[in-house]
Amino acid sequence: MRRPCQRFHCRRTASSTGRDTGGSRAYGDATDLSGAVARGLLEAVVQRMPEFVDDADPPESGCAAPKPTSLVVPAENQTGEAALRPGLTQANRTFGRKFKVISIRWVRPDEA
Repeated sequence: MRRPCQRFHCRRTASSTGRDTGGSRAYGDATDLSGAVARGLLEAVVQRMPEFVDDADPPESGCAAPKPTSLVVPAENQTGEAALRPGLTQANRTFGRKFKVISIRWVRPDEA
């Protein structure tokens, strides 16, 4: 059973170039000047593709996960880039693999 705000999680190894499918929900509301409130819950099903965001790197190269926001870098490698994603373009080190939107739907209040 899915819960609101459920996020997409990959369960493959870093060397895998397969396709994973998962879902995500987003909620939003807005109030106009009269005080009327509109609410919406959207559900998307997405599929992680084997291809990188930047097609310069082949699908079977490197790790697809986004680069960590912090890193303890050994003294012999001050940039840390080569240790994280050897040979990938900056876009692929930052964003990883492509995602394809499979479906989007509005979720009814009784389904939330």
